[in-house]
Amino acid sequence: MRASTGRPPLWLSAAALTAAITATDGLARRVSHFVDQPYDNDFRLNYVAAKIGLTYGWSHIYDLGLEQSVMAAVTPYANGINTMHNYVTPPPIAWLHIPFTLLPVPAGFVVWGIFTTALLVGAWWLVSPGKGLARVTLLLIAFALWPMYYAFLIGQTVPLTIACLAVCWWCLERRHWALAGVVLALALFVKPQLHSWSADVGGRLCTARSAVWSWVPPPWPRWVPMASRPTRRA
Repeated sequence: MRASTGRPPLWLSAAALTAAITATDGLARRVSHFVDQPYDNDFRLNYVAAKIGLTYGWSHIYDLGLEQSVMAAVTPYANGINTMHNYVTPPPIAWLHIPFTLLPVPAGFVVWGIFTTALLVGAWWLVSPGKGLARVTLLLIAFALWPMYYAFLIGQTVPLTIACLAVCWWCLERRHWALAGVVLALALFVKPQLHSWSADVGGRLCTARSAVWSWVPPPWPRWVPMASRPTRRA
């Protein structure tokens, strides 16, 4: 038997190197984009909503006219708000951005980027399996993937949703059912406008089916062993 050299397998080293190069390239592109266009991001929408809430009251954060005037005051984009690009997220996201309004939009965007990066790293630390290079590779892959690159590029709240889902999983593993449900609700509440009606209907149908199956056992195929078939709890 060949003695172990303590080195990681070639496939793992290649995956880690590829992910590291891709993540580094993505970081360089994000920095270049920020230097060239420091106001071209979605973060400014949440920033403007927080400004409106603090100045005019939280009942006005969806006022398109106010959004346009405040946007023109804090960014070079006089026409940065329109019916296709405006604040439509629930108020808690605007509340979350209150501390960032103490800074100019570009500086606030940088701090938000650091905050959301910490959220993603925290989610990875909480739920990722493995150890050593294998575990680190999962984090590198997360940063290398296009959805995360884009989320960080324009300052989206995706890392916040991921962090909530990670905490939800952690709670479920420890049988904290109620807390897991609350955190899952928060994850879905962060950006509910992305949930289409068809996905919502599908989710409700799946929930209803699960509820029925918990009381009426389904007709399991014969090849499924009896010991593997879940039964209704008393």
